Amino acid sequence: MEEQETKYNLSAVLIGHENDVKCVSVFLNGTIVTASRDFTVKLWRKTDKNYECYKTLKAHEDYVQGLKTVEKGIIPNFPREVIISGSKDKMIYVWDVDVIDSTNNDQEIRPTLTLIGHEGTVVCFDVLSNGDIVSGSWDKTGRLWRNGEQKFTLTGHTAAVWDIKVLSDGFTIATASADKTIRLWRGATCTHTIQAHEDCVRGLTPLSGRRFASCANDNMCKIWSENGEKVIGKLFGHENYVYSIAGNKDSKKEQDENNSNIPIQKSSNFLGVNFVTSSEDKTVKVWRDTECIDTILHPKTVWSATWIPVYNPENESYEEDIVTACADYIVRIFSRSRNRIIDAKILDEYKKTLAAQNPNSTSIGGMDKSKMYSMESLNLPGKTNDEIRVCLNGNHAEAYQWKSTQGVWIKIGDLVDLVDPNSQTQISGTPKEKIGDKEYDQVFDIIIDDTGQKYQVGYNNGDNPYTLARDLVMRNNFSHYFIEPIAKHIIQNITPTTISDSFTLDPFTSNEEYYPFQENNYQPEIFQTMPTNTGNDMEDPFTSDDDYVPSILQKDTHNENQQEYTQEHSLKEKQIPDFYIDKFVSITEIDINTLIEIIASTNSDLVSNEEYKISSLQISAIKELLEDLSSNSLKQFSHYQPIFDFIFNISFPHWPSEHLYPFIDIIRFVMLDSSFAKSFISFIKKSNIDLISQILNIGGQLSTTSPIKNTKMILRFISNLFLIPETLELLQPHKLNILNSTSSFINIDPFIQIEFSTLYLNFAIEIIRSQKESKYLSKEEISLVTSITKFSQMDLPENVLHRFLSAGAILCVKNNNLVELFNQLDFGKTLEKASKSSNQQISYIGNYLLSNFFF
Repeated sequence: MEEQETKYNLSAVLIGHENDVKCVSVFLNGTIVTASRDFTVKLWRKTDKNYECYKTLKAHEDYVQGLKTVEKGIIPNFPREVIISGSKDKMIYVWDVDVIDSTNNDQEIRPTLTLIGHEGTVVCFDVLSNGDIVSGSWDKTGRLWRNGEQKFTLTGHTAAVWDIKVLSDGFTIATASADKTIRLWRGATCTHTIQAHEDCVRGLTPLSGRRFASCANDNMCKIWSENGEKVIGKLFGHENYVYSIAGNKDSKKEQDENNSNIPIQKSSNFLGVNFVTSSEDKTVKVWRDTECIDTILHPKTVWSATWIPVYNPENESYEEDIVTACADYIVRIFSRSRNRIIDAKILDEYKKTLAAQNPNSTSIGGMDKSKMYSMESLNLPGKTNDEIRVCLNGNHAEAYQWKSTQGVWIKIGDLVDLVDPNSQTQISGTPKEKIGDKEYDQVFDIIIDDTGQKYQVGYNNGDNPYTLARDLVMRNNFSHYFIEPIAKHIIQNITPTTISDSFTLDPFTSNEEYYPFQENNYQPEIFQTMPTNTGNDMEDPFTSDDDYVPSILQKDTHNENQQEYTQEHSLKEKQIPDFYIDKFVSITEIDINTLIEIIASTNSDLVSNEEYKISSLQISAIKELLEDLSSNSLKQFSHYQPIFDFIFNISFPHWPSEHLYPFIDIIRFVMLDSSFAKSFISFIKKSNIDLISQILNIGGQLSTTSPIKNTKMILRFISNLFLIPETLELLQPHKLNILNSTSSFINIDPFIQIEFSTLYLNFAIEIIRSQKESKYLSKEEISLVTSITKFSQMDLPENVLHRFLSAGAILCVKNNNLVELFNQLDFGKTLEKASKSSNQQISYIGNYLLSNFFF
């Protein structure tokens, strides 16, 4: 008989998607179906040694976010199996597997049914026992469909619906929402509203007797009794958002209805493995009842995991492997069968990949490497005398102190690990503290109100104080304005760990202890008045000499040994945060000589028709215009008008389009002088010139295939249109088109990254300046928020990421409706990463937004 491993091992790797794999679902015959952010759905079948993708469905026009496989004979008029897919494009497609299998690979496969009605991304489905389809969407609704038509809408949730399931009776519908609730429905009527979790509820799985289980962004899974009347089990273990939960066939067995409220225990009727869960923490966990029996590591976020039946001919039965959908674009299968473990060489490489991501290697001495400065930062002066910076030098952490009188950084020591990760020696010294039965390195007493009631927060070395503060606030429904001062209180009162004599002492300070924060003048307020900007709207706050850099968290000097947080630390009335920008950012630089050389070279080499060539006098006139603009010594517009007559009448229609970027840059530069720009706008209106359309057409409407130099100059040109009302008026009819065009970029070429981010920052400022009271979001706002979220997730230089995050911050601070949309798009994940950046500006924005809008 085949031997079983106690743990799951890699069995197969399915490679083919070109973006995150968001969903995975399985037919009973073993066919795997996956959906991805690459806009496709793929079908996979078993081969001798692995799986092959044998069909790809390409009807969706955006991320595919929802997927459901339905066995044959369940949905009327579909004798074969059915696939249901949903997308960010708001469409639901129903695919007949019979049609899929009978279509040749060189033919386009079209869905059999299209269900139209949702107003947001469609993310989840299930099917009632009578074959009706139910769907859930980020538009906060569920919908029921019969024979291709919508019958009714499930309304009541106040945030996105993340999952929808039909319970074991075949008719009760359960919906899970970002509003932290689960609702049960009979028909269109909500029969139960369950305050289920402390954060977004992400997934559901039905159990017998109208029981069900849920998972959420509070890192927890819960098992609910009939109709969700009470929690009968909790699954603890994940360290970040739990995105999916699936029960195996044993957990779905019908049981006696009289036993439906018996708490689940190891000896209950739930046989073998009950649940598989996937998480942001890069793991899949396998549970027997409420006991975690295995943890399967992944290289990146695991969006979805489920069971896959595998036939075992030795005992003529089906066994359950696990299939996962990962953010690294790969689908994986894991098995406990020794006969199904993948080739040893591939398995070894996979284990090496996981080992390279060992979390123990991300910190030194309990300090996160991502929060350390680079050695290059020492080329810049410190902000204050005696400022301390911890810099990452290879795999070593070195501490430097700024001496303003000498103008140098002095090395004062090395930060070392308190415990050798390869040693069995234990830390000695400070005893552990407890909350209940759980031990912590330190326990803080937090006093929030005048009643004197204390709330305890447990801290372990390396914990994120902001996460601990957010958890406390969410558990007790406090105002989110308490997050920042609570986090600061924890930071200021962390006690250094004493280590045994067998380890190297840390020479950071004179008493051989490492104190991570040594500044003074701690202020509990996280908002300060933004310094007055004495410049004009054309000043770039990202490149000016007086860039705002937030201070390092500082220590409370009125009580050095303080161990309680009291109400005197509560936040004052909310003010505008000090990173907030409300002035448009312009692009001002120009290389006049190079621009003139490019025009002259193109004129001589590529313009063959003498009628369209530019004369030497005209080239000299262009140079004069640019120099006069640079020196602020312009003459009347009429003096320069022949230049623009040539640009619009000769160069634009007759020069090679890929070589028109110098003329676009001339127009961009003109926008910097408001008086001259107004005269220029008057000229193009009198001449009936559609300026924006002409320039966008040169750039192929900013398509990804346009010449990169044209795209760069067009982005610069558009950014400068925001500077005065007259040019902004010209831009208004084209804003949505520009946003939609630029949002299609999968990657941003490094050559245009700063232009891209500047444009989005200006769009954000303009939308906030012009916003009107409305409970509905405009298409421009939706496109802008979606793109900011998308681009902020990319691997970008700090100055580019800073602008995208600033654009997001502007929108969040001024518009709560946009905050909700950002939340639905998981912008919080980007902010979590930003909060750990060694760049203080990026870190500050990340922590501020997390503490105030995404907690």
